[in-house]
Amino acid sequence: MSTRPATRPAAPVRDAGDVLVGWLVRLAVVFGLVGAVGFDAAGVIGTKVDLSDRASSAASTASADLAATHDARQALLAVQQSVEVDGDGTRLDPARSSIAADGTVTVTLRRTARTFVVAHVPPLRHLARLSATATSRATP
Repeated sequence: MSTRPATRPAAPVRDAGDVLVGWLVRLAVVFGLVGAVGFDAAGVIGTKVDLSDRASSAASTASADLAATHDARQALLAVQQSVEVDGDGTRLDPARSSIAADGTVTVTLRRTARTFVVAHVPPLRHLARLSATATSRATP
């Protein structure tokens, strides 16, 4: 009976395809994260710009309505109806919207930005809750 020397099992050879797949998976994860952050940033910035524009327009509308009707309540009601007609979640903040005795109209609008992650993660939620304030005064 002859004895053969014990041989070690061959170590698995790592295929170059495995390395490539590993890097592709990492790249896909990184691009996915960058895409989600970019989408959320664009959503927040776009909502803020739109909200500021709408607040300015609403203040001008209320100011013109006040100059025509001299009814402050009517002017704020018209603003509220025009703001909420789009159905995008924009709402008038009555606590921060006012009409001064000199005819200066201040309008504050609020809206939550539509985001992929930020609006759904409790510690980040405040970043998606936006407001914009604009002031206008009608010339008599």
